[in-house]
Amino acid sequence: MLWWERRHIAVQVGVVLPLAVVLMWVVHVTLLGQPMGRGAGYGLFWGVIVAFVIVGATRSERARRDSTPPPPPPPPPPERTRGRMRL
Repeated sequence: MLWWERRHIAVQVGVVLPLAVVLMWVVHVTLLGQPMGRGAGYGLFWGVIVAFVIVGATRSERARRDSTPPPPPPPPPPERTRGRMRL
């Protein structure tokens, strides 16, 4: 998903917005039984909201990932000796 996060915000909105509008229209017309016109209105309304939630979550995840330093490497295991402690 890093390739998606690296895209400009306009590209992300341009890809997600039409898909979200059509998906929300289909949901309202088929699952909720709305008429085609009202389903289009609801699809546009909820599609815009869904698109901006997805793009916002993508931007937030990228910012979190970029600001978090990688964890330090684990310490080396202690040296083992046979039966005696080394001083």
